[in-house]
Amino acid sequence: MNEILPDEIYSLLMNRYSCRSYQERDIPQDVLEQLLQIAIHSASGGNLQPFSIIVVHDPARRRVLADACGQAFVGQAPVDLVFLLDWHKLSLYTEAADAPFVCSASLDHNLTACEEIACAIARLETAAQFCGLGCCLIGNILGRRAEVADTLALPDQTYPLLLLTLGYPKDAGIIRNKLPYSAMVFEERYDSRSDEELVAGFAQKYQGMNYSLPAQEPQRSQQLNEIRSALLTTYDERRTAAMMEKINATGCLSEIQRRFALHYPAHRSADQSEAMRADLRSAGIFF
Repeated sequence: MNEILPDEIYSLLMNRYSCRSYQERDIPQDVLEQLLQIAIHSASGGNLQPFSIIVVHDPARRRVLADACGQAFVGQAPVDLVFLLDWHKLSLYTEAADAPFVCSASLDHNLTACEEIACAIARLETAAQFCGLGCCLIGNILGRRAEVADTLALPDQTYPLLLLTLGYPKDAGIIRNKLPYSAMVFEERYDSRSDEELVAGFAQKYQGMNYSLPAQEPQRSQQLNEIRSALLTTYDERRTAAMMEKINATGCLSEIQRRFALHYPAHRSADQSEAMRADLRSAGIFF
């Protein structure tokens, strides 16, 4: 028996991409239900299954999700799947069965639940590929519970962690570079690679990806101020000044500079984290 994956399966899995453009074509209900069953039967710590999946077909509800996530294509996908961290159901059952329940206030239980949702969504996404479907995982639903709670009729102790768009691809997607095997897989110990090799892996991944600053004012100055504030979270004034001089002279950022200065702004991270904790607490969930 051949234990190596057949070439067509290996190729399909290696060419996975995030699909952001969909045909106006419905997903057959039996296909969708089969995919959801695969997610339901994923690994679960203690077999508690502390999650639920909301299937959203309605265009108006999909638009609410798109606005909350800031991603227009979320509203254009035929189906959006919202994966909830869900202690509501288990709290009902434990009370009915006279059992103690503190999961929603337990870091251990909450982190394990997040891991299980990741397992479930990965299995569903992989199965969807075999059905010819495209998917895109949306993390921007985090911190947006207040914006979608009424639309999704969310009860207490539920929290949207991930959203998966689902549909038949309209066109070929972009396959992104990933870190090389040598920078991701370690034999026996983490330090089996040198720091230089690890840095080289990232340089290879982001090679040729640069971001040009706006030429017009005030957009250029606004972005330069954002970049400077982000750099100051990590570097002293002197080194920041040197970096800013280079950025201003070249008029561009490397991809990793763009990501942590503008896309995932380092100087706003603490405020965003606190807002997310407040959003979780509003649902009766405590990390």
